[in-house]
Amino acid sequence: MLEPISLLLKLAPGQAVTEEKIVTIPLPEKLDILFSYDLTGSMSGIINAAQASSVELINRLETLGIDINYGVVSYMDYPNSYDSYGYSATYGSAESGDYAYKLDQPITDDTTTVLNAINALTLGFGADTPQDYTRIFYESYSDPNISWRDGARKILLNFADAVPHDDNLNEGVPGKTGEISTGGDPGRDEIMFTPDDLDLQTVLAEMADNEVTLIEAHASESDIDYWNYWTGITGGQTFILTSGNFVDDVYNSIVSTLTSVTELRLVISPGFENWIDSVEPEFFTGIAVEPIEFLLRLRVPPGTADGFYSFKISAVDAEGIVYGEQSVRIEVITLKTAGGIDVEYVKGIRVNDECECKKNIFVYPVRFVIGRLEEDNVLAEGIYHTLINIQNNEPHKTRINVRISIPASACNEPVVTKAYTFELDPYKGIQISGGKINKLLCSTPYYNSSFLSGTVLITSKEDDLGVSAVYTFYQTNFIV
Repeated sequence: MLEPISLLLKLAPGQAVTEEKIVTIPLPEKLDILFSYDLTGSMSGIINAAQASSVELINRLETLGIDINYGVVSYMDYPNSYDSYGYSATYGSAESGDYAYKLDQPITDDTTTVLNAINALTLGFGADTPQDYTRIFYESYSDPNISWRDGARKILLNFADAVPHDDNLNEGVPGKTGEISTGGDPGRDEIMFTPDDLDLQTVLAEMADNEVTLIEAHASESDIDYWNYWTGITGGQTFILTSGNFVDDVYNSIVSTLTSVTELRLVISPGFENWIDSVEPEFFTGIAVEPIEFLLRLRVPPGTADGFYSFKISAVDAEGIVYGEQSVRIEVITLKTAGGIDVEYVKGIRVNDECECKKNIFVYPVRFVIGRLEEDNVLAEGIYHTLINIQNNEPHKTRINVRISIPASACNEPVVTKAYTFELDPYKGIQISGGKINKLLCSTPYYNSSFLSGTVLITSKEDDLGVSAVYTFYQTNFIV
């Protein structure tokens, strides 16, 4: 979601406005998690932790407030011996009951059956160190009995501690050279060098194409650079899992995967690219558990013709996913007088205020002119506007007081209104328009005057408020 969702402005050519935009990365409405367990002997600690902690884990996940279903698969390795790609070994033990893949529980909303499936898991053997992870990844999108739900975000959460069988583990991995073979994966027929043999990198790419995200819960500190690359192909991640922090580790990995984003940036509708003056930051990459803040400055290009201009500002990541849009409508008005547009930047004046326990505060005096003059007045007939911008430049909330000061006129005494207090969040701003100034004068003789000039007195403890005033004059009887 991108906030604010709309922006309406009236600007002159060359005039700019800065606005903070907030992007929130939402959790999916539906989430399917397929727990995948390596049941070889070295995984005993993690399997014990899974069986002891899965109730707590599922209860914790349910607090996310989204529709989550779960499933369970398990494996050891192919219970055969193979000689392929320079690697010869017995992958698993038939005598110990090793198997390459088993769907213990299809995706379901019945958490009791899921927990029963996890508690029924039994360790096997697994003869060599590598395991048939590629087969598990393949089945994640090839086995229709898994029963992923339409429209659900799909996550395969793999609990493991080794590397897959593959003809070259180094393929594509940054910084790795040469070839490392751990033997081929024979596929469903369990016969090497037949058409259904599986290749790790191809299978991972097909996982991504089928929108299955791989999270690797790795029970070892070894091979992490490999797993980071492999999970990254699917948009997932790798984390080191410890039995003592099982619930926290798994929960945090799922949440961070759901909220991770790469090169999220603000883009404008085609044809309006030169209307963006600057964006800070240029983009965001990381885990967006908290809303992401951008500061975007729009400027109407000089020479832009009068009229209404509508476009969108979108929050888009590197994959083209749109996380929100803001509708912008700007009325461009070319000023028709030599006075044009004037911008004044106001610095604070240090004063001592008895009400603030003699602490120094800062007053920002801003002159203003609003209203319409009659023909017999000194100034030419026209409409005068002042727009005052106040920006909190600090990383903390600040309070400002605003008073309106009007000098004496032929008919009325001078007036200083009571102070009105505004709270400004970090890096937030407000605008004080002529209409707002008029409302602050509602209990004075100057309320709803046809023409008015005076001073807006802004007081704050901050010495670096961003205070500026934009003065415009439009002469109604001037023809161009």
